[in-house]
Amino acid sequence: KAQEIQPLKLGDKLPDAFWQQEYTIYKDGKTTSQNLAAYKGKLLILDFWATWCSTCYHKFPYLDSLNKVRGENLGLMMVNTIQTKDDLTKIKIRLNKYASGKPFGLPSIYNDQYLVKLFPHGMLSHYVWINKLGIVVAFTGSDFINDTNINLSIARFAKP
Repeated sequence: KAQEIQPLKLGDKLPDAFWQQEYTIYKDGKTTSQNLAAYKGKLLILDFWATWCSTCYHKFPYLDSLNKVRGENLGLMMVNTIQTKDDLTKIKIRLNKYASGKPFGLPSIYNDQYLVKLFPHGMLSHYVWINKLGIVVAFTGSDFINDTNINLSIARFAKP
């Protein structure tokens, strides 16, 4: 029987299963199954969102541009959990609306049932900040997602 997933707190190190877990990911019109091992060693921000959360999707263009500029030191992964009741069609429509004909480079995990147990939350938008060592360093809302905080966090948490 699978071991019960325990929620993580600030200062906790991610379990190995976090990196090895296969997630269903939608990006650039395609759906794949992959793990998050490629994000190890970077500042990783998980962006929990829903298609009906305006605070969430108004950050998409900024996050996408940030990902393009800072992708070497920063990993951004959007996470749409099973609790949102969003299906792939709704997700595609919402993401395509913000792409506006331009490539939208942010991947989104969808139908997630694992991360929501590691990082339970009552409100959206909800961001989980994980440093290069795989330690949970912050839980924030969208107001904290700005150039100053991203740059400070990369300088503090992402460099060797």
